[in-house]
Amino acid sequence: MGFDLVLPVKYTRVRVDAAGFDSSTWGVGDPLAEVTLSWHTAHFDTAVGYGIWIPSGISATGLNTKPGSGFWTNTFPIGATWYIDANRTWALSVLDRYEINGKERDSDFTPGDTDTLEWGLSYTPAKTLTLGMVGYFQGQFTRSTGAGSSPDRSNVVGVGPEVGGTIPGAELSWSLRWIDEVEAKSRFKGETTVLALTKTL
Repeated sequence: MGFDLVLPVKYTRVRVDAAGFDSSTWGVGDPLAEVTLSWHTAHFDTAVGYGIWIPSGISATGLNTKPGSGFWTNTFPIGATWYIDANRTWALSVLDRYEINGKERDSDFTPGDTDTLEWGLSYTPAKTLTLGMVGYFQGQFTRSTGAGSSPDRSNVVGVGPEVGGTIPGAELSWSLRWIDEVEAKSRFKGETTVLALTKTL
């Protein structure tokens, strides 16, 4: 059994050239607390879990961009990694995460439930370095309700490169990924850069 705590620091920018609109925000986002059960063999790692996004980030109405969501989210992840060769040099990973969203605290709007399927193909030439490609598909499974809701269900597809590694003796790992959202429906399409630092206790 494992426990994860994620604390995101986010920079969000929304720009619409045709309307002359440009807004950006830096801030601490909503933390994620997650518990997982995992199983390991020579060629496979598998895991299931439960997590909750806690709406403590800034999410005040009137902000065009905001680091917090303003609502609780229950999340149910399940994933697996296949180590293709005996030395675990090549790996293929898949993670599916179903999320049930609560009502926004500042309105009567409730976002629809979403399902996100993430994948990654990685190559590890050395113990301290990993290179790869990652991507995701996120689809809205249920309609949003309340003020400002739309009958349309959104979805988005993203893909991009990732590099990561470990710092020997520090029990610290890192990864840097850039994602280009190549297709989107009923939502903004953009680019995402993620720098993740993981400390093992």
